[in-house]
Amino acid sequence: MVEELAKKLHIGSVRLHGGVPTAKRGELMDRFFEDDATQLFISTDAGGVGLNLQSGSVLINLDIPWNPAILDQRIARIHRLGQKKKVQIILIIAADSYEERVLQLVQGKRDLFNNVVDPLAEQDTVGVSKRMLETVIEELNEKEPTKASGSTAEEEMPEAVATESSERASAKIIDKQEESEEDITVRRTIEAVQERWGNRVERILGTGGGLLVVIEQFNDEDAEHANDLSLQGVGVALIDPRTLIGLQRLGAASPIAGAAPLFDAEGQQPQISPLQTQAEEKLKAAELLVEQHCFTSAVELLASAMLLTTAAKDDLKRAPSREEAAVWIYSHALPKGLLVPDQANALLRAISLIDAPELPEALLQEVLGDARELVSAKELS
Repeated sequence: MVEELAKKLHIGSVRLHGGVPTAKRGELMDRFFEDDATQLFISTDAGGVGLNLQSGSVLINLDIPWNPAILDQRIARIHRLGQKKKVQIILIIAADSYEERVLQLVQGKRDLFNNVVDPLAEQDTVGVSKRMLETVIEELNEKEPTKASGSTAEEEMPEAVATESSERASAKIIDKQEESEEDITVRRTIEAVQERWGNRVERILGTGGGLLVVIEQFNDEDAEHANDLSLQGVGVALIDPRTLIGLQRLGAASPIAGAAPLFDAEGQQPQISPLQTQAEEKLKAAELLVEQHCFTSAVELLASAMLLTTAAKDDLKRAPSREEAAVWIYSHALPKGLLVPDQANALLRAISLIDAPELPEALLQEVLGDARELVSAKELS
């Protein structure tokens, strides 16, 4: 498949496999070394003996072998004596796949060898699987009997009440068959609120004839729109979740003590933007690359994930390009409250690092942390 792709791209290549006679292998290597038009050497593990490819500069592993020694052998072919170029090693892994678990097994075998066999071990402990740990504990100690019914009625009650409350909050409180004019006005205002702020709305509470709308972040434009809605008959006030928690701590003395829940986002089926899904996938891919110390490739995925997430908050069809990002962030994302200044700075830093020739691991870990925080933010779910 790779050979066919190389032909379509007009890239010269040679291919070594088990069917190539030993006498002809040298000819393939010579073509790769001496012919400038031959840029790609394709090989299976059949070329494990006597294969020296120190003229190459990039090694791409399309699969992960069970035995870590075989992976080391592949890498050693390009790191032979005489190698004068900076070598880049790329491991291609399908996210959330069987292959990813194989990679974790390979890394586990490496750790086991380094920490148990190698006299220069860096660690004093060896990680084991959860199942192995449970088995060891069961053998060393008598397993405690499992409780027959678990919790008491008092312990189970809060969960049952919470579930029922969530179901009531997520349902429409107003019965349209018995709506008064006041009910209709309230319903229409709730619909207008949801149309205006969409997934940004976490909760809507009815209090004193008005609506208290809980939104994670809002700006002056949002406040003006809330004022416009209030002029239509039902008062609308915006607060953030932290303020709501503070008011709830006041108990009976709180001005929202008698507030009725009219909408709760946690009780709704979340509508995830396709851009947000792409952002999460790119974040996972970047995490895999970071584990393999492929920092340059990882930072580009992290910047893309952060851009996609920000675009998803605004219900856009596509994310801005790298070239458009800075202007879009300052002219649109910040004024509209899609990002706070710290998040904007983190995103711009990630974009600026994409073209860096080398990237310190500590700096990449900071970018990874920023991306995780932005992509997994609660208001995006």
